[in-house]
Amino acid sequence: MLVISLSVTGSRNIDLTQDGPRKLAVDAIENIEATDPPLFLRFLNLLMNDAIYLLDEALTYMSQIREQQAERGDGSWPDVPVFQRSEREATFQHITMLARFHNHLGLATIKMLSTLTSEIKDIFYTSVLVDRIASMLNYFLLHLVGPKNREFKVKDFEKYEFKPAEMVTCICRIYVNLGENDNFCLAVSADGRSYSSSLFEQAGNVLRKIGEYNLLKELDHVAMHIKQASEQLKTDDEIVTLAPDEYLDPIMSTLMLDPVMLPSSKNVVDKSTIASVIFPNPKRLLFPGPPYINILSFQCVPMEINIMPHMASDPKAARARSFSKPWTDPVKQLITAESVARSLYGLSGRKSGGIDGVTANHIKHGGPSLICLLTLLFNDFLNHCYVPDSLTEVCLVPIPKSNAGDMTSLSNYRLIAVAAAISKLFEKCLYSLISPQIDSANYQFGFKEGSSTKLCILKSVVPVFACFVHAKATFDRVNFKKFLDKIDTKGVDLRIIGTLQYWFEVQRFKIKWRGYFSESFPVLNGVRQGGVLSPLLYKLYVDDLNLRLAKTGVGCFIGGVCFNNLTYTDDLVILAPTVAVLNH
Repeated sequence: MLVISLSVTGSRNIDLTQDGPRKLAVDAIENIEATDPPLFLRFLNLLMNDAIYLLDEALTYMSQIREQQAERGDGSWPDVPVFQRSEREATFQHITMLARFHNHLGLATIKMLSTLTSEIKDIFYTSVLVDRIASMLNYFLLHLVGPKNREFKVKDFEKYEFKPAEMVTCICRIYVNLGENDNFCLAVSADGRSYSSSLFEQAGNVLRKIGEYNLLKELDHVAMHIKQASEQLKTDDEIVTLAPDEYLDPIMSTLMLDPVMLPSSKNVVDKSTIASVIFPNPKRLLFPGPPYINILSFQCVPMEINIMPHMASDPKAARARSFSKPWTDPVKQLITAESVARSLYGLSGRKSGGIDGVTANHIKHGGPSLICLLTLLFNDFLNHCYVPDSLTEVCLVPIPKSNAGDMTSLSNYRLIAVAAAISKLFEKCLYSLISPQIDSANYQFGFKEGSSTKLCILKSVVPVFACFVHAKATFDRVNFKKFLDKIDTKGVDLRIIGTLQYWFEVQRFKIKWRGYFSESFPVLNGVRQGGVLSPLLYKLYVDDLNLRLAKTGVGCFIGGVCFNNLTYTDDLVILAPTVAVLNH
């Protein structure tokens, strides 16, 4: 029996048992054209999003585990320096944890889809869903039974909760559940990326090995149906080549069966393209402002969502769980398209791109569609407390401080961090979320809007004794744990803290010198020079020093107010009316 519980902001709770899912599916089909999309349709889209994400991540981690095992078995492992072995072992343990997590939840999600497709089928045949589920099934079946499956063959795969035979069985069961429909078979055969006539033969070999003979017989029947649809598709393609351009989808170059005019650009595209290519999650972009789904809990998939998913069994998660505010609303969007557009406008187009070569101008020329997709992407980063490696890797460019100085001395160079443009944009969006909740003391004038060195000028007729303090390499000495704890006390959303924690723990750097790049290396302390968030985080980190000095009540008094210290970034001036007070 399938049991689903949904809670929707601004709506009553809906408990569905027995025939509930069927009734919701019927209602969703009847109202599929509604401005406010049916709740069950949005739920199915989210479920497929989860399946794609979890399985793709799981297979990626299994491939990395195979590489790590091969490295240890080639005989050179004992020759690796101890510190490198220790670092690689820590990385391996982290990958192992992530693989277990994604394998377990990925299989559970596929099982949920298998159950749904056995009880309710018609909604999966609609143009909004049929192409998505067909391409998803083809993609993962190809990876599990095709030539690439060698990448996932690891020793002791049960240790990582990797169950490829069970995954293949569930995927084949979904094919059988939906295979009686012509639309589904046509969608499977139309997937040029993953479908081939040999795909089901390879899947059949797996089913034969594990003794699933009844399922194999049913799959053969579906495969024959799909093959016939593929032959019909070839005939249709020949007809499409003769069709006028206005009848073809401008993105997919296929004959439009359900053309829709986009409201802004007035371009006409097929509705299936909107659902599967432009905005794969229609809840979030096609229909702005619907009630958000706050909690998705399935009786057959018990899980908690008040901790960061990628840290579910990581020892470091103990610290993440210690933050004061529970993460109870993981679907609520913190970043809006408007904030992304505003942040993008503030990025300079003259600056060079990161290691990927993408500049701010490239993103700006992407237009509103790219901004919408980046909004989705950034919110997913926060909801998963995760940032891709391509965005956490930073290029460091040594710039001479003085051309007259010793060009062979490291102290004569300043390292400038050149991050990916998308990474900078994400940081600017985070800055707009964090900065209203973090305000440094009135004694800090650096990196502060509306402040400058001129405001540090103290004009008075009384004598003043000053002690000038300059902190060297301050950005490099910031302790991650301490400033994350400080951010937590400021009321910042837990997802932002978790994302920053993950970002700082996995960030890696490369040195660029005369057109060549060094090997990447981790940095365990400090905020990077040139980072958008770095000044804000540094101000928060040193703010306690200003407040502690002010609370002493010892120093110069102006208008009855104690004024004993001024700070501009990493330069501190302690003020006193006498030498004795200064020494105090």
